[in-house]
Amino acid sequence: VVPEVTLARQAELTVNRGIVVDKTLATSDPDIYAAGDVAEALDMVVGDNRVVPIWPNAASQGYYAGQNMAGEKIEYPGGMGMNSIAFYGLCTASAGVVNPEDESQYAVQTYMDEANLVYRKLVFEDDKLVGYCLVGDIDAAGIYTGFIRHELPVDEKAKSELISGQPSALLWPEEAYREVFCRGENECQI
Repeated sequence: VVPEVTLARQAELTVNRGIVVDKTLATSDPDIYAAGDVAEALDMVVGDNRVVPIWPNAASQGYYAGQNMAGEKIEYPGGMGMNSIAFYGLCTASAGVVNPEDESQYAVQTYMDEANLVYRKLVFEDDKLVGYCLVGDIDAAGIYTGFIRHELPVDEKAKSELISGQPSALLWPEEAYREVFCRGENECQI
């Protein structure tokens, strides 16, 4: 996907690959906001702005841009690159940093079970999961994505279970579990 930025250039907005936005999704003109496939917004995994043209990011950016246009001052927490598709009946899902340019700062773990058509690649940076590629068995993609999205620390037990294909939200630190599922309240509403 290549963003159509002709109008933005004519309006003299700052444009790289997409229309550059700040943390509130305002462009270089503070009265103009951008969201969706055209916006070059924060990617929470890489910590920098980039175009991530997928529906979940577009919807989230639209929400934050709309709130800020209406007078709220809330920061977009960032999105992440992710994809899910089936190739010839073989399901594939990926998110985050899948093919790091400089592998020296990452620990890459792979698993392959050719007989069952299962492949798993996990990318860790320090004590956090920052990316994955799942082929064949993608049932736990949401759990892997949760580890990335919430920047959850991964201890050795959790890392082992992630690598073995047995992720669980029960591996999350209790405070993170409560924040995500209980919205920080003492009593869970799930």
